[in-house]
Amino acid sequence: MEVVHHKNIFIDSEQLLNGDGQNLEVLFPPDAFSTSNKDETMRLTLNSFTMRRNFYAINEHNNVFYDGSFVGDISNTYTIPPGDYTDLSLADAIQTLLNAQHSGATCEFQAKTRTFKITMPNGFTYIFWSDANLDTHEILGGIPDELFNIDASPIFTSKFPIQLDSISDIYLRTSLQSSNFQTNKGNNHLGNTDIFARIPIYKDDSTLADTTMVKWEDSNDLYSIHIQNHQLSNVRFKITDDKHRALPVSQPQRDAHNLNFKMTFKYEILRRRETTPPPPLGYVQNQKQFTDYRNDFRF
Repeated sequence: MEVVHHKNIFIDSEQLLNGDGQNLEVLFPPDAFSTSNKDETMRLTLNSFTMRRNFYAINEHNNVFYDGSFVGDISNTYTIPPGDYTDLSLADAIQTLLNAQHSGATCEFQAKTRTFKITMPNGFTYIFWSDANLDTHEILGGIPDELFNIDASPIFTSKFPIQLDSISDIYLRTSLQSSNFQTNKGNNHLGNTDIFARIPIYKDDSTLADTTMVKWEDSNDLYSIHIQNHQLSNVRFKITDDKHRALPVSQPQRDAHNLNFKMTFKYEILRRRETTPPPPLGYVQNQKQFTDYRNDFRF
């Protein structure tokens, strides 16, 4: 296939009326984005993606946990205030929450193992757990049904290293039909997906959960879709986390398009190359070749 036409498309979700900054619809003028030649196809390639990280690392998706005598028996609900934390400041926030229900409770960050050590008042026999639909267990270093190991009651420690955030990538999804596949939870089968691209959130340093800007550029055509139709009209784009959830911003932020993103696409029209089939074996193309051929076989 050879490229016979191309153009750049610049999209800013903040400027679009039909969307909330994370979920938008783009209307393409048909005359400018179509082909009538049956030997031509269209391709859309993502070249760049930029977005301010206007959401907190600790947020509505990962900041709620409970205590009780068993999983499902909620005695107390704890909600970590949304924000960006360091290891030590997150331990302080958890200790403040615990103290509101259990006076004298402490939460200590253990740097060597990157775990939390919680010491509760004597007589505390509850366990800590979280909602399986949330990512709190990733933050606190456990599994949903058991956030902490019970070392020697009333001392609890994280089962695994704690995390300061639970979103490592942003997924750009589209209504365009593609041939992309993804893994599915609960089985080993690949299935069709609406994912166009996976945008990594690169870490800045050990004190901030993420950089304040998500920026991705590519010149190798890593993410592209061959358009099945011969005309582009309306295309939907949205950004989510890895669990297909909207990014954790407040409704006023959504209404104000405070969380918006910018994309650059390369649009191309490709045409199937016309190829001349090779001559049949023994085919004589010109007089000189005929003369050489005759002389080679003269008896």
